[in-house]
Amino acid sequence: MLVTGILVGVGLIVIWVGVPILALVIAGSWAMSEFERIMAVVLLKEDIPRSILKPAVNPQDDNLSSAERVFVGV
Repeated sequence: MLVTGILVGVGLIVIWVGVPILALVIAGSWAMSEFERIMAVVLLKEDIPRSILKPAVNPQDDNLSSAERVFVGV
């Protein structure tokens, strides 16, 4: 389902129909991964942390300007 949705979205992006399809596929895969996490927690009785979006850049490890920090959200 994920591969089909991505390929249909990429194929239709030329006529702007693919953009909402890609957004729906990404949102759906995110929701399905959360559902599988919940199932694993219930069945395995183990604590599995939720998926969170983290900034790709660590502000202590680089030389970003203040404008770049605002842009990447750190």
